[in-house]
Amino acid sequence: MNAITKSRNSMLLLTVAAGVYALGSVFAVLAFATFSADSQSSYNTFRDLGHASDWLHFVGSLVALAAVANVLWDQLKTQQSELLTELGMASAGTLLIAIGSLITAASDSSQSTADVIGAIGVGVWALLALSRAARYNLAEQQTPGAAGSLVQPWLVVSAGLVLLAIGSGFDVTVTDQSLGIAAGIIEALGLGLLAAVIAVSRERGLLLSPAVRLVVAGLAVLVLQFVISAVVAGIEFTPHGTITGLRIGVSLVGTVQTIGVVILGLAAWTRVGELVATGAGTGAATGSLGGLSGVVRATGWDVPWGHRDTSPATPAAAPPPAPSPIPGTPPTGPIASPAAPPPTVPGTPTVPGTPAPPSAGGPWAGPDPTEEAPPPFAAPPPPPPGGGAGEDKPQP
Repeated sequence: MNAITKSRNSMLLLTVAAGVYALGSVFAVLAFATFSADSQSSYNTFRDLGHASDWLHFVGSLVALAAVANVLWDQLKTQQSELLTELGMASAGTLLIAIGSLITAASDSSQSTADVIGAIGVGVWALLALSRAARYNLAEQQTPGAAGSLVQPWLVVSAGLVLLAIGSGFDVTVTDQSLGIAAGIIEALGLGLLAAVIAVSRERGLLLSPAVRLVVAGLAVLVLQFVISAVVAGIEFTPHGTITGLRIGVSLVGTVQTIGVVILGLAAWTRVGELVATGAGTGAATGSLGGLSGVVRATGWDVPWGHRDTSPATPAAAPPPAPSPIPGTPPTGPIASPAAPPPTVPGTPTVPGTPAPPSAGGPWAGPDPTEEAPPPFAAPPPPPPGGGAGEDKPQP
């Protein structure tokens, strides 16, 4: 599951999916906000906008399926059975959610079948989280202290997804007050658990991505959406409910839902920016997911909860010291090759047995190259022809 957040293409697809789904929610808000029971044309507009909303929700779920399938396709080359099994189950669960959305968009009758299929898809994701918790529990038994901190978060994630699956499986209508209240409360509890465990994991240093704050904020807004839906069901899903109250309540629910989905889309886009900045997310992850020692690592992020790898890097081997160009002196590190003689001052006489001046930067630094070099030694002028004993001798 965490391999999805490491794929640049998948996170980009999830950004698009959130945008399309949010657009569908906007159409739903417009449908209820413009509805009037006294006008046939208003009813037709309401129906058309509702169908457009359902189809956009289906397209959004289809793009989300493509995001999961993209990671599965990238990981086929690794031939890691555990990782491929998880991604296969994740793809199957997302496919069931997309099928439920398709049934909702293509049917005008009761949506009970679509709700049940979508709930089964969410339940598959809950099983994935539970299997991950069991795997880390097994790793903890084999290596105490290695994976114990990851068992409880995944159990909470699994419980939250189970509650979300139960709540989304209810076929709520405007005449089922108790069912509407129950569905809203159960779904709010499920998403609340997800938001809480992600926030706590971030405080414990298990999640360091800047996108985590947006994820928590988006889930918190969606929790508020389900709370409002439970309140609206309790007030308006009764024989005494009014069209105006229903319009206002459902429009408010859709507006809050749009805001929450947009925030989640911004979180996905933030993650894309992270992957682009680090140059990650373009290849398949490696490693096994069987235990903590087999955690997939890519660009310094551990798969279980995205915490950064803080293990020290292996220092690069230092190059062997080059032999000293001056006979009888020990090597002093990477200096000029013996094949390249050190520079000498033009005109300097060479005395046999005298070592050449060392190059600048060695143990004995030569003259500063920024200073003007001294003039070369001048050869003595020849004596004047027939020079007498009383003449001055030339000085060098």
